[in-house]
Amino acid sequence: MGVIILNNISNETNSLDNLTKTRRGHRGVVTKLINSAKAILADFKEEDRFRLMGLQATLSDKCGLLETLDNQVLTLTEDEIDIENDIDRASEVKLVISECLFEIQAT
Repeated sequence: MGVIILNNISNETNSLDNLTKTRRGHRGVVTKLINSAKAILADFKEEDRFRLMGLQATLSDKCGLLETLDNQVLTLTEDEIDIENDIDRASEVKLVISECLFEIQAT
């Protein structure tokens, strides 16, 4: 029975590790998308509108995906300080995405 428990703990750790790596990857993509949007917004031309609309749709999708990943990571996280730090970081990422989406919408 002890082996089964250890295997379950190992699977949870691997799952948490995989989720955090996946989330990190998506956050990296979001950073690139936001940088692209800001570059377009800094020197906006009407022909850039469709590119901005694509960035807006992709950022919106990524925001939902990151929210799902954040919730899954929190479910598997046990340490209270880690939970607080994770919530803080997730909120900051969501704020940055929202600000970019509002900037695009205002154009």
